[in-house]
Amino acid sequence: MAIDYVLAACCGYPRKVYERFVGSLFDTGYAGAAVLFVRPDDLATVQPLAARHPGFSVEVMPAGDRQLALQRYDAMREFLRAIDAPATARRVLLSDARDVLFQRDWSAHPALTEPADLWVFAEDQTIGNCRFNRAWLDQIDAALAGALADRRILCSGTTIGTGAGIVAYLDAMAAVAAALHAAGRAGIVGQDQGNHNFLLHTGRLAALRPKVLANDDNLVNTVGYGSKGVDGEGRATNARGERSWVVHQYDRFDAALAARMQAGWRYDLS
Repeated sequence: MAIDYVLAACCGYPRKVYERFVGSLFDTGYAGAAVLFVRPDDLATVQPLAARHPGFSVEVMPAGDRQLALQRYDAMREFLRAIDAPATARRVLLSDARDVLFQRDWSAHPALTEPADLWVFAEDQTIGNCRFNRAWLDQIDAALAGALADRRILCSGTTIGTGAGIVAYLDAMAAVAAALHAAGRAGIVGQDQGNHNFLLHTGRLAALRPKVLANDDNLVNTVGYGSKGVDGEGRATNARGERSWVVHQYDRFDAALAARMQAGWRYDLS
């Protein structure tokens, strides 16, 4: 039977980062698998988590000279091919790790019952109003970056797909990265987000029927540019005060909100 997967690359961090990511995921009642892609030096820190969480495992990425944000896609694509993801994975969440917390079981969100092979998450800002996102697209095509200036930023830090959909997405991301490299424009740090927006905003992934979800849809609340709120139990909320299922970029909270959030969690969120 096909199951859900969470895949994340997380390298060089202290134990608390791995504990809160993996722990908060399984605390929600999530019953699927989770795989962290790490460097060899991280194994001693990460492997003890496997004893606490039977659904958790570790894959080792060799050291390389590419950005981790780009290299992770190659490692994840290889893993998904090895498990024959189109047949064995119901849905796959590709996620950042350091600044992501799970507050409800993401795999049970009603938006995931809609007809789509890819779900992506919009930030509360446009490409033209963020110098980083504009610069990433400039690496691909400066004229196109200008044409897309009024489009919403789509965050590459969280992406969900069916087994087949996420493999097709990763194939497309790999092709863009390879083309940039061949052109001598390997990209600046964070280039994966430029590649992600390029593919989605130009319709190159239309066959995957991508569903764009906003922060108010509350499956993933990417709070960097968005509304920042915390409820009485220390859980992040959207602009309507609803508890988010997954919160991303919570490290952007000010000191007061961060303290309120920390008070409700057993993990070190710093």
